[in-house]
Amino acid sequence: GGSTGEMWCHTHFGIKPDIVSFSKKMCSGGIYHNMEHRPPHPGRILNTWVGDPHKIILLEQVVKTIKQDNLLELTRQSGEVMMTGLNQFHKQFSGLVSNVRGRGTFCAIDLPSTATRDKFLVDCRESGVHLGGCGESTVRFRPSLTFTPQQAGIMLDVMEQVLKKY
Repeated sequence: GGSTGEMWCHTHFGIKPDIVSFSKKMCSGGIYHNMEHRPPHPGRILNTWVGDPHKIILLEQVVKTIKQDNLLELTRQSGEVMMTGLNQFHKQFSGLVSNVRGRGTFCAIDLPSTATRDKFLVDCRESGVHLGGCGESTVRFRPSLTFTPQQAGIMLDVMEQVLKKY
């Protein structure tokens, strides 16, 4: 929750989903759903992560911190810096960077091949920036909700130096 700049990505589109699942950044796995999808018997939708009381306490604190520290706004601001920089890379390195996309800090770009992407990830990591790969040639960005615009700028500076090597 929150990495797109809204608590739930579907709110960007005005969608009222039937079922929403969440995990990882919320410190707990879970679902919420409309009443139409409520199981007829208690406990029908249950696994190791859903409904564990101590995980719910953690989740409450995560949501409280997101609100108190205004982390959704911070994510929107950091995402603007990221998307501006990534779009600039698309112009500056048009033969390398393509398919720039994202909302908030939930962003991705494509590089020309798996080999290029993998080398780029290693070069960035060796320069202090840890990014992830996805699919055949995608670089994905998944910073924490506390990622600042200043940190986004540092990341983009490192990425630019790496891209200049290609």
